[in-house]
Amino acid sequence: MPKPVNVTLDWPEMDYACWKGIQRHICHLKKGLEKRDKTGTDDYAWNTGVPPGKLWNLNIEGAAAEYAVAKYTGVPWNGDVGHPKAPDVGPYQVRLSMVGDWGDLILHPPDKDDEVFIHVTGYAPYFKLTGWCRAWEGKIEDPHNKGKKLYWDDPHGAKYPGQPRPAFFVPQRVLHSMETLPSVEEATLR
Repeated sequence: MPKPVNVTLDWPEMDYACWKGIQRHICHLKKGLEKRDKTGTDDYAWNTGVPPGKLWNLNIEGAAAEYAVAKYTGVPWNGDVGHPKAPDVGPYQVRLSMVGDWGDLILHPPDKDDEVFIHVTGYAPYFKLTGWCRAWEGKIEDPHNKGKKLYWDDPHGAKYPGQPRPAFFVPQRVLHSMETLPSVEEATLR
C-alpha cells in the first residue's frame, strides 16, 4: 500500500476552501430546485447517492480536499463553481472518501479513462493523499472472471435497496504512490 501524504490546511486556506464549498452547494441546490420546479422531482441528492442532509458537508469537505491537493502539487486552485465535469485541480480529478482512512477511490463509468484521479481521506483541515491512478486502471477486467470488471461494486444499493449506485471501488493498496504522480504536463498529454 502506498504511503499517504499528510496535508494540513492553514486557517486562510480553510476559509477560502469552505467558502468555495458553500458556493458549490448553493449552485447544486439551485440546479436541483430548478429541476424540481420543472419535473416535480428533486433527484440531485439521490443521483449523488448522498442523503440531502449530508450534501452540505460533502460539498465543503470536497472543496477543502481539492485545496489540499492543490497545496501538495503547487497547482493553483480557484474552486471553480458550476463546471462539475471540469478537472478539479489543474489536470487532476480529486475524489474524497469521508469514511476515515480506509475508503476506496470511487470511479464512475463516464470518468475519462486517461484522467488522473487522486484519492484523499480525512476531514478539513487534516487530509491524507493516499495515492492516484488513471481511470482506466480502476476499470480493468477481473483476470479471474472474464467479462466482469475487477473493482465494480454497489455497496450503496446493498445497504439501501431500491437506490442502486454501482461504481468502481479501487482499493488504496493498488493505487500509485503520490511520489509518482504525473506532472501537470504528463497528466495533460494523454
